[in-house]
Amino acid sequence: MSRTTTPPGKPRRSRWLRIALWLGVIVVVAGLLLAAVVYTEQPSFCRVCHEMTPYYEAWTAGPHNEVSCIQCHVAPGLMNRAAHKFVALKEVWDHFTGNPHFPMMSAVVPNDRCLGCHAEIPTEDSEPFSHKLHVEQPTACMHCHADTGHRITFAALSDAGILASGSQPAGATYVGEIILGSEVGSTLPGHVAVKCSNCHDMAAAECQTCHQPPPDHFASAGQCTVCHKPTVPFAKTVFDHPSVGEEHTYRSFPCVDCHPKSLSVATCTKCHEGGAPEGD
Repeated sequence: MSRTTTPPGKPRRSRWLRIALWLGVIVVVAGLLLAAVVYTEQPSFCRVCHEMTPYYEAWTAGPHNEVSCIQCHVAPGLMNRAAHKFVALKEVWDHFTGNPHFPMMSAVVPNDRCLGCHAEIPTEDSEPFSHKLHVEQPTACMHCHADTGHRITFAALSDAGILASGSQPAGATYVGEIILGSEVGSTLPGHVAVKCSNCHDMAAAECQTCHQPPPDHFASAGQCTVCHKPTVPFAKTVFDHPSVGEEHTYRSFPCVDCHPKSLSVATCTKCHEGGAPEGD
């Protein structure tokens, strides 16, 4: 009775074959995972969820369309990007099981992500805005630059069917554009909406807070609106002085001669010691 024997080299070859197959499987799986990671980090992937379409379209039309979404919305570093995948899974869950509506006012972009590209912040006092004052407080960049990555309109959210009811600001001036930040202050009637009013009560502030008069310009604090109207662009402002006689045309004398203290109060005593002549 004969016995069949296995050649000595066959078990070794079989073991190496199994190792090679497992290594191949690992490489393929790792490659697929890497491809999935790279694909899901592309801005175009964000619009897979229909509620992100307005944000994607606004991003493509904005000044930061060469900056990837994750550069602003995910902390740098491989571990942070990997950890964010679990956050993204929750968003996917909400997409399929919830009813997401915007704006949620929940996106946070820390200053260090902005400073990665914008390392040079103007620190010298400049008018009408001082970065130095707001950096020293400090203030988050996103409070003033909330729409930098994508300027979203309420109309776009409404067209996509994802506009949260009651989210539009009460002031008609703001309707049509999302304004993020702290409590919205009042805006001066007729004045174009500016981001400052996100935090500051613009209607209660003096015009000189933002606007500096040109040299030798006569102005009394808090009385700019006597001559300048918010509804009329500054370049088109026309100063129409009330008539006080041909010899008193307002261009004949410096304003301060008749209005030494206030634009609304005039005095004649500088030229007429006893007051205005009778009948004038």
